[in-house]
Amino acid sequence: MKQQNKAKRVSNKRLIPIIGAIGLIPLIVHMYTYKTGLEIYDWFPNNSTYKNDFFMVWKAIGIILLGIIILAIMLYQKMKEKNSFQFENSFYFLFFYMLFVIMSALLSPYKHWALLGTFELFEPIWVLLAYIIICYYTYNTVREEKHLDIIIGISGIGIAIGLIIGTFQTFGFDFFQTHIGKLLITNPTSWDRVDDMEFAFGRRAYMTLYNPDYIIFYTGIILPVLIAVFINSKKIISKVIVTILCVFTIICLIGGRTTTGWLAILISGAIGLLVILSRNKKYFRIGISVIVIVGIAGGIFLFSSSSMKSLKDTIMGTYKLENAFGIKSITTNSDICINYNELNTHFQYDADSEQGTMTVFCTDDNDNSLAQSTNSEGQFVFKDANSAEYLVEAVYIENTLAIRITIDDHQWVFAKQDDGNYKYFNAAGKYVDFPISNQAEFFNDDAVSGRGHIWNKTLPFLLKHIFVGSGANTYLLEIPQDDYLYKNYLDMNNNFDVKAHCWYLQQWIETGMLGTIALIIFYVCYFVSSIRILRKITFKENIHRICFALFIGLLTYMIAAIVNDSTVNVASMYWAVLGLGLAVNKMIVEKEHLFDADNDPANSTLELTDNRTTDTMSKNESVSKKSKKSRRKRKQI
Repeated sequence: MKQQNKAKRVSNKRLIPIIGAIGLIPLIVHMYTYKTGLEIYDWFPNNSTYKNDFFMVWKAIGIILLGIIILAIMLYQKMKEKNSFQFENSFYFLFFYMLFVIMSALLSPYKHWALLGTFELFEPIWVLLAYIIICYYTYNTVREEKHLDIIIGISGIGIAIGLIIGTFQTFGFDFFQTHIGKLLITNPTSWDRVDDMEFAFGRRAYMTLYNPDYIIFYTGIILPVLIAVFINSKKIISKVIVTILCVFTIICLIGGRTTTGWLAILISGAIGLLVILSRNKKYFRIGISVIVIVGIAGGIFLFSSSSMKSLKDTIMGTYKLENAFGIKSITTNSDICINYNELNTHFQYDADSEQGTMTVFCTDDNDNSLAQSTNSEGQFVFKDANSAEYLVEAVYIENTLAIRITIDDHQWVFAKQDDGNYKYFNAAGKYVDFPISNQAEFFNDDAVSGRGHIWNKTLPFLLKHIFVGSGANTYLLEIPQDDYLYKNYLDMNNNFDVKAHCWYLQQWIETGMLGTIALIIFYVCYFVSSIRILRKITFKENIHRICFALFIGLLTYMIAAIVNDSTVNVASMYWAVLGLGLAVNKMIVEKEHLFDADNDPANSTLELTDNRTTDTMSKNESVSKKSKKSRRKRKQI
């Protein structure tokens, strides 16, 4: 008996890494100062070499350490305890994805960042590998329902802390903006400056996740699980606690103000409902009809109602770049050519730096001089054939006399170089040739809160990464950051497109198309196996309801990932919960022998290499043979 209790204690201890991935890692918030190394690029300012991070670096370090600890445990299991690891066919796709993660990093032109992480992202190769390890370890470690109770119960403490922080943020009280909160998350060397520190999210909730957009990842996973725990709970006090946490979760969702988050929940809920209804053909047809009718009615209301116009505009967008702004293009060479409303205007100047004087020449495509005047502020005023006004003035940039052109209330600074050619002085404080845009025009640029523009920038690079990607964490470096027209018109000169704002596009760029497909297939295998199980189980057992909750939570995450990115703030939870989902499916299949009578080759994805399953099947076969022999003997008698 003592030996058995000891074995149980050891087994429970091995749940600690899983609990850490779900309940602890997302809570980590602390200051980390790092060198970006990005000053070598023309679009990044030299005075921003060092940055402070509060939400990602220490989480990334925690995830990597968790991966190392798990590897040590698995090595101990294999070498000392002679344990064999369980496996499903779907894991071939996960390991195939891992292979492309490694290959992309090794072949990356940005190896430094692929290995160490990048500005405002910090998901390098080691973190991605740790995700895979966490998922596989969870699948192999969680073998009993009591393991689920322990993981959910202890992780719930960390989840509750995060939800409480987010709830207070929703109501305007941000713990991280209090004096005590700032002292806790900063280094002692910065304590004399903590009162000047602010996070620019206003009254939007962001919990401990850095960005309000990530709240849907977090709450989308835990809300269905909390509902399942509420149903499973027998004690009143447990139901009360879980109810409070559900309310906090909804408040955080509201405080995050993410429209796409609510859409992800609605879509995953509708799919879950259809899965349940598919157990009965009549109810399934009714469910399909209702969802189609509601979808059509909702679509008509969305696109025809003036009250929903803002929501429609947020999702679909309202403009394309070339149609919205007067300046269509700028080129810099022997002169400065600005195409404004399809009409080219050329600028040149002669400057005398010592005298501080400048002579400006402004012509059209036929080399005809434009009408010139001077306004009350001493600026040259030029008008083109369409009466568009250009305000031109001389400015000193780093002791160099340059020209500043203002049109549409936006300013552009250019300077003549020693070779006689002109360059654009960008927001990073560097002289560059004005780039030629190479973007797709598939989406409106302001679609899905500006994601359309980022996706248009990303699409032309997909064919480049069919086999391998640019390396983990290198989207920022692979996709051009010099779209100065867009940034200037939207006053976003100091913003960088660190991520694709679509997990699948970012995976494609960083890991390659083949690796991304393998990752998607891995999840689809879980999705399909879950549907097959959910269509057979009775939902009378607690584990049945947990299985459905995990299915909905993970589905919500994958839907939300269409417009959001993987992030160290939440991804450790996702991968651990995905491992839980696979483990729960395995437990149900083994315990209830759901597919023992099926001969469908498609069931091969659910076949397990666990010796216990094989032994059980062989025992059943032997019992069946004995019963047949006994019947033959009775017939003979």
